[in-house]
Order: sequence, then C-alpha cells, then structure tokens
Amino acid sequence: MCAFLSAIVQHHKRWIWVVFWLAFAGWLLFNFVIFPTFTYTFEEVKLQILDVRLWYDSADVEALFSAMDAQGRALYRLQVVFADMVYPAVYGCLLLSALLLSRHHLKKDSYCLRWMIWPFLAVLFDVFENLNTYWMLIKFPNVADVQVFMGAVFTLLKWVSVSVAVGLLLFLVGALVVKRFT
Repeated sequence: MCAFLSAIVQHHKRWIWVVFWLAFAGWLLFNFVIFPTFTYTFEEVKLQILDVRLWYDSADVEALFSAMDAQGRALYRLQVVFADMVYPAVYGCLLLSALLLSRHHLKKDSYCLRWMIWPFLAVLFDVFENLNTYWMLIKFPNVADVQVFMGAVFTLLKWVSVSVAVGLLLFLVGALVVKRFT
C-alpha cells in the first residue's frame, strides 16, 4: 500500500493539491455556513448533538431527543442524512491529501504511508455513527441501550481516529518546519 500511494503522489501531485484545496473549501463551507444553520435549542439553551460529543449514554440520548421535539428530530434526521454523510468525505479528503503532501515534501520513506489509514478510519467510523444516529432517531422513543452503546463507541472511535490523523499531520508539518530551517 505504501508503494501504491507513493506512486500516486509522485505522478499526481497537482491533483492532490486540487483535492486539498477543494476539500479545504468544503470544510470551510460546512463549518461556517452549513452546520451553523442546524441549531437545536430547548428553553433557550443550545443543545449539543451526539456527533460532537466524545461519549454519551441512554440518558443523554433520551434527554436530547425529548428536548428536540418531533420537529427538531426531523431536522436532525435531515442533517444526518444529507450534511453528516457528505462531511466525512470532505474532511477525510482534506486530512488524507494534507498528510500525503506533507509526507511527500519530506521525501522520507521512514514516514510510512500506512499512517494514511487514520483518515479512512475516521470517515468509516463517522459514517457508522451517522447511520446509527439516524436509526435511533427513527426508533425513538424505543431506542435500545445496545444501540446507544454502539453509537457512542463509533463516536469515540471517530474522534480518536481524527485526533491521530491531525496529530500525524502536525508531526509531519513540524518535521517540514525543522527540515526547512536546518
């Protein structure tokens, strides 16, 4: 896999830059335009949806979904189906292209491309989390504890994967800075 991805970067570096900038623009669009339009409030308090939490339990899901009322849950389902299913691909492409470009500029094989699995894992766990959240919204108020637990696990694994990918990116950027000034 390392040789395959290395060859792609070598021969298609311009396209990776295009993917990077398109994904960056998409990331900005989602975070500053699309997601702010989806706000959920209850008694003048902004509700924290499941996607942004590190962990949650059945009581958290019950409290959130009850506070949302039927209209809020319908809006949340739309968000999960449309925005939340596209967003992982956007940030996944952004992280992967940034990691590939950073690693390529270092010109070191010791920074193995196997590290690139972390953006893929983040996207995969995020999609599973979104599917589970959608299913819980449909089944509410009859959501099983095991389903809530699975969703919380997917959410935690998503955040761990994103954190590792961002950490690797910061490490590679740091290595580029050191290389540049030494």
